[in-house]
Amino acid sequence: MITIVAKAPTHQSAKFVFTHFNNNSGWASPAYVAVVGLLQAQFTLTGFDSSAHMSEETKNAEISGPVGMTMAVLVSAIMGFLFIIAFLFSIQDFEATVGSATGFPVMQIIYDCVGHAGAIVLMVMLIIACWQCGFASVAANSRMIYAFSRDNAMPGSKYWHKIDLKRQSPINAVWLSVLIASLLALPALGNSTAFSAITSVATIGLYISYAVPIFAKLVNKKQFHRGPLHLGRFS
Repeated sequence: MITIVAKAPTHQSAKFVFTHFNNNSGWASPAYVAVVGLLQAQFTLTGFDSSAHMSEETKNAEISGPVGMTMAVLVSAIMGFLFIIAFLFSIQDFEATVGSATGFPVMQIIYDCVGHAGAIVLMVMLIIACWQCGFASVAANSRMIYAFSRDNAMPGSKYWHKIDLKRQSPINAVWLSVLIASLLALPALGNSTAFSAITSVATIGLYISYAVPIFAKLVNKKQFHRGPLHLGRFS
């Protein structure tokens, strides 16, 4: 972020960053466009429950799990906000950025600010970061597959809940996670719109899954048992 802002030849005004609204969608409702535009941004604030999925392998999970979930949201929100602000101030030509031949406005902003060589270095760093996020997602998903399979709640459960004695991990569940993720990513190779649709559906689906236990707690408070880390009367 600092590199992009420091190397940008010019900077947009605060008025442009905080008040300008551009609608190239073709839809007449600004509110609808804004909500749809938030889907992919909101995707970055999903997955914070990964700490819960890894709780069986976590020491002092009753404390570490909730702390990890809370910190994931706080850090993502703060760093994401700073990231967006830095890139918005560093836009050189708005129309050229939106209509970039790369298909990715962020990539165009980086290129405009640091040039060809610098863009390669920064994009490699971003790709590595995304790769690491993928590892975390596979780890969390494989543990969910393992847990469901252990309770015979998945087709082929006897294969997915096996533990590799050498690695002490559910290897079959890990490879199943990789296979499913790869299949879901295939449409993105030919059409970026398809990938956007997949991430949008994933965002909506994940937040629905977060709402289910909250709703269950609201309608059946007597069977809800608070852990050692809670929100007091709000939990």
